[in-house]
Amino acid sequence: MARTRPSAQRRRKMRKNTESFDKRSRSKNTKRLKLPPKLPPVQLRLRPSKMSLRLPPKRPPMLQLLMLKTRLVKRRLLVASIDRHYYYRDEKFDRRFLALDRRIYERLDDNIAKGRAAMDTDYRSHNNVLRRTRERLARHEQEIQRTLRLGLRSMELEVKHLKWRVDEIQQENQTLRDEIEHERRRSRRMMLELYESSDSQETDHSD
Repeated sequence: MARTRPSAQRRRKMRKNTESFDKRSRSKNTKRLKLPPKLPPVQLRLRPSKMSLRLPPKRPPMLQLLMLKTRLVKRRLLVASIDRHYYYRDEKFDRRFLALDRRIYERLDDNIAKGRAAMDTDYRSHNNVLRRTRERLARHEQEIQRTLRLGLRSMELEVKHLKWRVDEIQQENQTLRDEIEHERRRSRRMMLELYESSDSQETDHSD
């Protein structure tokens, strides 16, 4: 991500702050880098045996001591302990926040896309299952309807046959009744004829 350039007012303010900071740091460095107090002059002591020269002990330069204690900031001639906030500016945190925010939204979009893909897959699979179930139920319904039609047709044929059989039995029954009635009449007529013939014979004998 490219770093946006600050405005002119912001640049002037940053330049003033940098200059004041440089002045303070230079003043502190000059205070630290002050030379040690003047060494006393060489003292010559004469002894009867020989003359000795007393020198002060050797010390490392103050700049070397300062460089050993602190390190310089990369690309700048300032001490890291003084410019410890160089890498902690608002712009850097803004960039980090924007990057984090962008990454969060990217992750959210990825998760939403994955969730939608999973939901679409489940929806398609459920639609396929529902379609197959509907087709199976439709076939089962057709089989049931065909079975019912066949059963109804067979029942109609059976009812028709039973009606025909009932008519036939009724006709036979009526025929038998007629025959029985005819036989009764015939037998009665015969009985009457016999009775009349017997009466006539009795009258003849009496005469």
